[in-house]
Amino acid sequence: STMMERSCGTLPRRALCVARCARRPLRVTTSHAWVASSNAPLVVITLLTVLNLSEPKLAHAAPHVVTISHWNVEWLFDGRQDPSKSPYADCGEPCADKHLERIAAGLKNTVLNMANDGGRRVADIVHLAEVEDEQVLERLRDKLGDQSYKPLFVKGRDTSTGQDVAILSRVPVLGSPTRTDERSQIPLSGSGCGSGSAGSLSTGVSKNVVARFDLQKYRVTVVGAHLKAFPTQQQSCMQREGQAAVLADVVRGEISSGNEVIVLGDLNDFDGAIMDANNNQPTSRVLKMLKDVDNDGMDELENVMARLPKNERYTAWYDRNGDNAFDRSSTREISAIDHILVSKQLARYIVDVTFYHSIDPTSVSDHFPMSVTFDFEAGGDAKSPPASAASSESSPLSSSSTTSQPAKGGGGLWSSAGASKASTLAFALFVASAVALLARAIL
Repeated sequence: STMMERSCGTLPRRALCVARCARRPLRVTTSHAWVASSNAPLVVITLLTVLNLSEPKLAHAAPHVVTISHWNVEWLFDGRQDPSKSPYADCGEPCADKHLERIAAGLKNTVLNMANDGGRRVADIVHLAEVEDEQVLERLRDKLGDQSYKPLFVKGRDTSTGQDVAILSRVPVLGSPTRTDERSQIPLSGSGCGSGSAGSLSTGVSKNVVARFDLQKYRVTVVGAHLKAFPTQQQSCMQREGQAAVLADVVRGEISSGNEVIVLGDLNDFDGAIMDANNNQPTSRVLKMLKDVDNDGMDELENVMARLPKNERYTAWYDRNGDNAFDRSSTREISAIDHILVSKQLARYIVDVTFYHSIDPTSVSDHFPMSVTFDFEAGGDAKSPPASAASSESSPLSSSSTTSQPAKGGGGLWSSAGASKASTLAFALFVASAVALLARAIL
């Protein structure tokens, strides 16, 4: 027994001992003649090869279940020398701090799922719009109490509001996040926005971020953006189309490089192919341009909103009558202007889409959080939403989260080894089986 203990000091030895003990009878002698046999080097090399090949190959590989979220957090600023358009320009830090607390609580109760509601996955990558800077992003992360989320921030070009987009991710980013500063001439050829003045005759995307991740076997580029506001204004319409042209160029480049793509954010426009709860019709081609990036009549990206019933397709509230009251029985003040678009290959792995309507838009943010969950062990067999789900018109607005399909299983949390608990267990069983076979041959 003493020799047995000494020979089981490392994992491979421990596994070998277990395999040995499974056989009867077993004798352990001080000679260990098998070690000196001519087959010993081959056994050791084979064992190490099995262990090496069984481990995850990507240092950045995510677990097989990954959730990606977006939320416009409405002026997440620090209240210190804010621009005049900021709601905290007068009341300053006390008001900004309260808003930070509300946003942190909102994230915990929705996409971060710290209440463990219904077995939903915790978001692994969270895109946020209307963030002031990296310091505010770090303060938000500290309020969440989870240091596994890393702030990804690239300063934008919005000199009017000072707003930016940003990412909190517990999936390691490949390299550093970037942004595009390309510009597009406006109005675009064939634009239906009208003939108003185009101002500078060119536009860029002042608020955008581009980050790349390894998600299982796919390299995925996440393109986050916040486009020009006011969906029905002529000048804004022209500018958003120009911004969509810039982002479409980014998406085409990433696809040509072999990457899968997710475009998400406050796009400030409607999807004419997928009616929202209020039947809003776009005046621009923004969503069409971002889904069919090469303009060949075939969409490269899918809007995940199609997987929800029609009455649940809303992401923003506009206080049209100025009464500061959100009437959940009416669709008049709601719309879907935030979107998550995913490349067709990734869309095959979607198992859940959730728009979190439990947020109070009168006191937290005038937008609602949204998430999409992928299960990369689903075999790529997840189907597009059935027609019944895409066209459902039941009317009362839900006050709770809405999901397209129940998520399967549990877990899905980020691990430092880059694998889920299930994957780790499968790896252990695989190694144990291989060691048992080797031990049988040896003994």
